[in-house]
Amino acid sequence: MLSETIALPTHIKDQENRFIVSLKGHLLKHVKEINRIEKELKGEVVRKETVYEFPNIGLEGRVYIDTTHNKIYRWDDIDKKYYCVGSDYNDIKVIDGGDASG
Repeated sequence: MLSETIALPTHIKDQENRFIVSLKGHLLKHVKEINRIEKELKGEVVRKETVYEFPNIGLEGRVYIDTTHNKIYRWDDIDKKYYCVGSDYNDIKVIDGGDASG
């Protein structure tokens, strides 16, 4: 069993560092491309069986549909949460008409 550490020559370390920097550059380019594509898809409708299957962080402008409970949601970037903007009218039990006395 070999227990000693072998130091790499400087030129190999330099090559390794250049490779790592190059790899980071390529990854960053792909992340930027993914972000660009996501921005283009902002208007897309996302359908999931329940609200619990929605992404933890949504995208503004995108509509999210909970198909089991027939509810429609939108994501709010400021509040960092989903808001229900549409529901199955059969689920409504009471409509509060306010103060009708005047």
